[in-house]
Amino acid sequence: MISTTTPVALLSSVGKTTASRLKRIGIETANDLLWNIPRTHEDISEIIPIDQLQPNVKATIKARVEHISAKQTRNKRIKLAEAIVSDSSGQIKIIWFNQPY
Repeated sequence: MISTTTPVALLSSVGKTTASRLKRIGIETANDLLWNIPRTHEDISEIIPIDQLQPNVKATIKARVEHISAKQTRNKRIKLAEAIVSDSSGQIKIIWFNQPY
């Protein structure tokens, strides 16, 4: 049986690597894990149609990927991943920098 004093290393599906990483941030027991509450929370549950997106405002969209490609810039130091995505209201081009996956 698990109690609040049970070491996280003994919890199922917590291996040595995970236990070591948790220990580095001060989580050694089940109680520590339960009380490791995030400092902040961002609600990303509201889906915004593409045609209602605003510049410089964070938003969550649900869209279909129409096309995707990976490129390198001329100096080859920056990798770009570009996608065209669409929903029933329109389409938009999305660019990720240095995250080719």
